[in-house]
Amino acid sequence: MTGHSTEITKRVYYLSFEAGWLPPEKQKYNYGILQNNINDHIYKAVVYELNQRLVNLSGLDEQDLVDDYLSLTRKIVKELLAKFGLQDELKGIIDHNYDYKVDRNRLTWKMLIKDDDFKHVSFNSEDKQHFTVSKAIFNNLKGSTYENINQTLDNYFNMFPRELGVAIEQYNNGMILDIDKFDEFIGEPLIRQHYNSLHQKDKQTDAMQEYLKAQKQHDEQQNKMMTEMMKTIAKQQEQNQQSKPGLLSRLFKRK
Repeated sequence: MTGHSTEITKRVYYLSFEAGWLPPEKQKYNYGILQNNINDHIYKAVVYELNQRLVNLSGLDEQDLVDDYLSLTRKIVKELLAKFGLQDELKGIIDHNYDYKVDRNRLTWKMLIKDDDFKHVSFNSEDKQHFTVSKAIFNNLKGSTYENINQTLDNYFNMFPRELGVAIEQYNNGMILDIDKFDEFIGEPLIRQHYNSLHQKDKQTDAMQEYLKAQKQHDEQQNKMMTEMMKTIAKQQEQNQQSKPGLLSRLFKRK
């Protein structure tokens, strides 16, 4: 069973690597302990039960296997989990077939964007649904198995399942992807949050500019009013001076 243990070990290490994205206090399971306590007991139990049931398949089981080749395996795993009171542990995912390649691609893209810190991600100000990933994001990839950066671009573009509609267009210097469908693919609102944070800053900048513009208009209006008032006061003072009788006219004024 050495080969089976090796495969189990690979998967446990993959899970522990995935868990590394969360701080230790937020991880549901201690994957470090899991790594150090690997055994193939579950594998042996499921394979034994599967062999027993495949000897005499019912018509219903045959049809289920035609529709989904993992249906019988999944049924056995559910029964095994229920036996130990763990039927709710995998409730959200056990009815979905696990695709290691898709999951690996999902993690690869998540790491690519996060490690790059969005340096090669850009948006069109008139497009709220798509974003661009520059080909230059692949320049610093270490240990790449691809022959050149163009091949790397092709491979990364083709990592997205076509039916999800994530990949929109590939061109010489990069690719255009759908924001929300990309986030759905990797399992978190990574790009949408980045988009919102950038546009929140833009909104704050616009709001400040509007405020400064309004303040300038207000100051100009105040200055204009003050100037007009000073002109009026000066004019009134001038008129008052002209209307007062002179000193000589007051001295010789007849009573």
